[in-house]
Amino acid sequence: MERIKYLRIMFVLAVMGFLFAGYLSASRLIAKSCPLHECAIFLGLPTCVYGFSLFTLLLIFSAIGSFCKKARPICMTRANLVVSLIGILFAGYFTIKEIFFSGCTLWDCKYALGLPSCSYGLVFFIAIFVLSTMSLSRKDEPAKAAPAKKNAKKAKKR
Repeated sequence: MERIKYLRIMFVLAVMGFLFAGYLSASRLIAKSCPLHECAIFLGLPTCVYGFSLFTLLLIFSAIGSFCKKARPICMTRANLVVSLIGILFAGYFTIKEIFFSGCTLWDCKYALGLPSCSYGLVFFIAIFVLSTMSLSRKDEPAKAAPAKKNAKKAKKR
């Protein structure tokens, strides 16, 4: 698969994470209530705000890499790799904290979506990280067909 296709898949995942974290952030900051009744706080802000900012970065990098002709897709893929790794560490920490150290067992907790909301962000971050790694691990094949056509046209002109 071409690097652009990987970036476009990452773009779709980033849009989904952006919308989910944006909804949670807006509800918490504007309406002053958490729609899922489970907002963790980090440095005075709900964790979904940090997730929203990370997904915004992923969205920007994926959009630039996918749709800008002058951008280098490998640079945007590397940026996605770094941001998604930060997201994995952040969301992973809060997911583990909420599931195992919140004082309730998993079957006693009443999460609106079955798991803490950070765990859904974690899934998106892991998916983008895996796609970034797959994209960076592939080797770009040089375009061999274009020079061959030019040489064939030059030979016909002689």
